[in-house]
Amino acid sequence: MALRLFSYIIQILFECLTFPDAYCINRFLPIILPLTKLYTDIIAKHVNTSLLIDIKFLFQCLLKALERHNENEGVNTNLISLIGYIYELWHNQYSQQLDLALHETIPQLNIELLNTYKTRLGINNNKKQQITERERRDTIKNLLNPILLSPISNNKKEGFNSINLFNV
Repeated sequence: MALRLFSYIIQILFECLTFPDAYCINRFLPIILPLTKLYTDIIAKHVNTSLLIDIKFLFQCLLKALERHNENEGVNTNLISLIGYIYELWHNQYSQQLDLALHETIPQLNIELLNTYKTRLGINNNKKQQITERERRDTIKNLLNPILLSPISNNKKEGFNSINLFNV
């Protein structure tokens, strides 16, 4: 029961990132990564994690938030960093869901750059050298450039909040 409640909290936090209010997003950004790390550690100990949370949905929320707030430099930079950290956190266990979310959100995704980044992540898991913050942010920014460079109509922006959280 407590794990299910924690799952709903994580989902709500991720969906809140798609809200149009940049102030609200900046308030949620600092707590999402630590809670997500804790949640990931907890669900790693469970046998059937597929029933707990939809990783693809959460990652799509991040991408939609970036798409919605691509004109806000402060939110944009923080979201790009968060997307990089979340991708690194989940890429070993959930790479299929993450890649599917990327492909669905960015049809012109640079597959070569994504594969190079994934190879680099795999190498870093076996060695002590970590990917630097700048390298992470630059790579993710280059991957997500089609989102960052495309203007969004207000009608499309307003459609983001139509996700039903509790259909898990």
